[in-house]
Amino acid sequence: MPDFSIKIVPVDPSNPAGPARFKPQDGQPGQPQEVWVDSNVTWNNDTDAVHQPWPTDANYKPYDKVERTDPAYMSDEISARQGSRPTFNVGTKITLLHYYCKNHPHEQSERGTINVIAIPSP
Repeated sequence: MPDFSIKIVPVDPSNPAGPARFKPQDGQPGQPQEVWVDSNVTWNNDTDAVHQPWPTDANYKPYDKVERTDPAYMSDEISARQGSRPTFNVGTKITLLHYYCKNHPHEQSERGTINVIAIPSP
């Protein structure tokens, strides 16, 4: 399956340590990242702050007790100007995944979605 990359970018480019937003591959900040089932997603932090994508419900209430070995676990903390680890696999269900930055849970701009769709027919 293909790999997809979501960039973490500053809301205000003149303040790279300030609030951020998620920019999907080939999309605009705030749009869902569309991926095929069983695809991998990584985040690249283009800011001067530490971020951590974290799974939430549709109301951006964080999932509790998500361990690094759980399928819902998205990423360790991502240092400034670094990429995420481990790689996140979206699973095999068609669904809409919600997440936010665990380090900045009240920043409305630091919320995102991943739209998991069926593999298109050739």
